[in-house]
Amino acid sequence: MVNLSRRSLFLGNVHRKKELKKVTKNTVLRTVARPPTAVDEDIFKRICNQCRQCEIECPEQVIVFKDGYPEVDVEYSACTLCGKCKTVCLTMALSGDINDIGLRVNISNVCINEYGYCDACRDTCSALALIWRDGKIPIIDTNQCNGCGLCKESCYIEAISLSIK
Repeated sequence: MVNLSRRSLFLGNVHRKKELKKVTKNTVLRTVARPPTAVDEDIFKRICNQCRQCEIECPEQVIVFKDGYPEVDVEYSACTLCGKCKTVCLTMALSGDINDIGLRVNISNVCINEYGYCDACRDTCSALALIWRDGKIPIIDTNQCNGCGLCKESCYIEAISLSIK
């Protein structure tokens, strides 16, 4: 039988809460690519009123509406994370603190840096997720990547693609 005082029981719970806070990482759950600072998907779909103001205001024109909700399409352009979509959103659907679209970079074997030298994508990553290696395919730190697509836009042989994380 364990004999715990009230104090040790209380302190034990406090320590456990601290441990839980350390483990919890700031992430946003995405099923599709949403505008940066979008809240979790289940909340987003409840509070977005589908007014299309984010799509209208986007200077890069990467916000498109699919199934009635805004998504980010970085096929032909990249998101500069300017925040204009957030400023026009009146419903708080884009009120999150995390600038993450939800896409992650994949670099295929056609990357010519492995066979010669190419540094087209080297300095494009503002999130510092691209780890450069001379003579090899760059490595992407998926924890740092925000899915903006700037590296994809700079790759002229289309070796970079993005997909939902």
